[in-house]
Amino acid sequence: MQTLLSLSRMAVGLGFLAIPGPFASIFIMPFSPEAAIGCKMAGNRDLVLGALLYYTYRRRYSTPRKDTVIDPSEQSLLSKSGNSEGHSDNSMMRLALLSGIAVDTLDVVMVLWCYLDGTLPVEAAVTLGGGASILLGLGLYCWRKET
Repeated sequence: MQTLLSLSRMAVGLGFLAIPGPFASIFIMPFSPEAAIGCKMAGNRDLVLGALLYYTYRRRYSTPRKDTVIDPSEQSLLSKSGNSEGHSDNSMMRLALLSGIAVDTLDVVMVLWCYLDGTLPVEAAVTLGGGASILLGLGLYCWRKET
């Protein structure tokens, strides 16, 4: 079920990123060219959250057999109890940071895209793009401190 949910989220996210107008009409949402940035930024989030869910689910249920030798480089992904039932707090923090970095990077790209195609005025592009850039910078700083 989680795989279906994650793939559905990624599909919705890609739809709102690639073709926001037609995709909004599928969901009976009013749409204008100026609203494209909102659809694309929401699409970013669905895409990243779907990918995160897919990754964590696949990671959790594709555990090695008891007789499998675990690579030492993967040891940090094991939980503190030494089993592979879940991630350690540190690796989950990295995963959360990486998700935020991905969303913020896509936000910056979408703002630039909408500005260049003329659907986003410069004031809105500076505000949205500037905010996303600041959050991206903070995420990268935290990622660097975590690793």
